[in-house]
Amino acid sequence: MTPAGRPSGQRRVLARLVRRLEPDRRLLAGILVGSMAGDDADALSDVDLIIAVREGDFATVWGERASFHPRLYASDQLGASGRQAVTRFLTPNRIFVEVGICSDQALFRLSGPFQVLWDRAGVAARMKNTPPPATASGFRALPGGRDDLPMSLHDSTKHWVRGDRERALRELKQLRRELGDPSAGAGMPG
Repeated sequence: MTPAGRPSGQRRVLARLVRRLEPDRRLLAGILVGSMAGDDADALSDVDLIIAVREGDFATVWGERASFHPRLYASDQLGASGRQAVTRFLTPNRIFVEVGICSDQALFRLSGPFQVLWDRAGVAARMKNTPPPATASGFRALPGGRDDLPMSLHDSTKHWVRGDRERALRELKQLRRELGDPSAGAGMPG
C-alpha cells in the first residue's frame, strides 16, 4: 500500500456508477481498467471505466454523460469517428473518473489489467482481440495538459505522493511550458 491509503472512496464511486449504468440495456458492457482493476490501487487512483454501447445508441448515451455521476468539473473529448469518446470528471469527494465510451462497432482495445463488470453481448472478448489502430484514433494523449489542467495537476500530485518525484517534476515542467511560462523549468530539476 502506498502512503496514499486504501481506495475506499473510489470503490464507493465505482459502486454508484455500476448501480446507475448497468441496468441501462443500451450499455452492452462495463469494464473496469487501470489500477482499480489490478492490485495497485490507492486513495489517489482514478476510476477508469470503459462502456460499450449499441451502435445506434452512441450519440444519445454520449449526450447523457453528465447524468452518470455528480461532478464538480468535467472534460469531454469526442473521437474523430464520432463513435468513441472519453469523459473525465472530478466527483464532489475529489475522485477523478475517466469513462471511455465506444460503439460496439468501434471498440476500444483492452490491455493491461481489466475486470468485466457486466457484459450482455460478449463485447469484452471482442475488445481483447481488437487489433491496435493503424493510425491515431483522433484522441490527444491523456491527460490533456493545459486543456485539462485539473487532471494534469492530479496526476502530478499522485506521482509525487507515490514517491516518483522525478516524474512529477517532469510533468509540471511540461505543463508550465504548455501554459506559456517563459521560465518553465527554471529552478526545477529534470
